[in-house]
Amino acid sequence: MLSHQLYKLLSQQHEEKMHANSVLCKLLNTEKRQKKVVADATKAALALGFVNALLAIALPTFAPFLFSRDQQVISVLLATVPLLGLNLMLHAATGALEGTMLAFKDTRRLSFFYALDATAVLAVFSVLATTQAPLAHVWFAFFGYQVVRAFQFAIRVRATVFSSKNTINTAPSSFLSAKFLFVSIRNIFNRRTSQTTPSNTASSPVP
Repeated sequence: MLSHQLYKLLSQQHEEKMHANSVLCKLLNTEKRQKKVVADATKAALALGFVNALLAIALPTFAPFLFSRDQQVISVLLATVPLLGLNLMLHAATGALEGTMLAFKDTRRLSFFYALDATAVLAVFSVLATTQAPLAHVWFAFFGYQVVRAFQFAIRVRATVFSSKNTINTAPSSFLSAKFLFVSIRNIFNRRTSQTTPSNTASSPVP
């Protein structure tokens, strides 16, 4: 009888551990898929940004008549074309990283970046408007804005998605700890119950 109960107890523990391990494997596989999706999306956005930059530079350079036939406008356009290409090169990647933050519900940090960047942009453009800066300076300011946003979002996504200390990695260990604690408490209760049951049976009067 005791060997049967011991076998049953060990079998239950084995089943619980196997179930917990299967859940852990699913969570880890999900984490790997998430990292791969984010990495692939960022690479695709960088490639798209490169294509956009080439088109933004090539069209005004080789077909300026598509935008204007005024020679003064064309000359100003050609002078600022490289800056336009630089801005478009980072625009798609910045959008992909921003979307990643939204997907992981990192809205608090994203809102902080919005407020900080908006304040900085207003200050810079106020200075440019006051000093009557040339158009090239405006495009430089736009390029700086894209670089700062890309840097902010990339650092944050790396910390939340690709870091070994993110919430995705800590979730399985927390689940396993709670699971094994529950199993241990249940096994202790079952052992006490099995110990008290024979004594109650032996002390009961035989009819």
